[in-house]
Amino acid sequence: MDLWISFRLLKFLSLALFAGGILLATHARLQPERLHAAWRIAPLGFFGSWIAGYGLLKATGVSMGAGWVSASMLASILALHMAQLSARRIEQANWPGVVAWAALGFSIGAMVGRAGPGWVGVAGLGAALGAGGARLLQQGKEEEEEGASDQTLKNFWLWSRLEAVSAILLFVVYMPLKYGFGIVLDGGQGWFGWLHGILTVIYLNGLAAAKRAGGWSFSTTALAFFSSLLPFGALIFEYRLRGKTAGSKGG
Repeated sequence: MDLWISFRLLKFLSLALFAGGILLATHARLQPERLHAAWRIAPLGFFGSWIAGYGLLKATGVSMGAGWVSASMLASILALHMAQLSARRIEQANWPGVVAWAALGFSIGAMVGRAGPGWVGVAGLGAALGAGGARLLQQGKEEEEEGASDQTLKNFWLWSRLEAVSAILLFVVYMPLKYGFGIVLDGGQGWFGWLHGILTVIYLNGLAAAKRAGGWSFSTTALAFFSSLLPFGALIFEYRLRGKTAGSKGG
């Protein structure tokens, strides 16, 4: 029971951090503040909420395949993605921000209404309230700063490295110990795979924004995607891309 309470507390605090990050990413006037919130604060809250959610599912025995669980997870991914898109926009009609809040409302509504058959209605109400609130809070933003693309890529590389480390721990450390020596570091609870999965979701979520910021071609973006599937792939991808960029600037 103590573990359950701990996960509940972590879930509450992480969702508050996630919502706060989305609020700043969609409504802060200064673009550096929006980008910081979209790439640092909101993903950290996203990460914590998924960790806590996994622990609660383990503690309560609820299947991850339950409709409200899958819907809440997908909506939270959409909320994070749209918040990162919103952070770079300067137009008054900031539709990604509205979608981000609607998705966050749907995600929280699905969690709140999970106990009954009407969770879809509760989630839909949450989405409507979130979208309405985003429209009411909407305000003008300053013009896009020259270093916005560099800041976006800098934040993307941060999550890329974290994703790469998690892949190395999973495929180079955890799996060889488990299948080669019978040593299961997480007691068979799947925590290593889950941690890597969350970081991969955050990495892929930011890939679209990084593509636009870096002006990457389709082939480069595809390479970035497939690199995340390999233990050292993301690190090699960053090294090679940075080398090409430096070479083109030097020439």
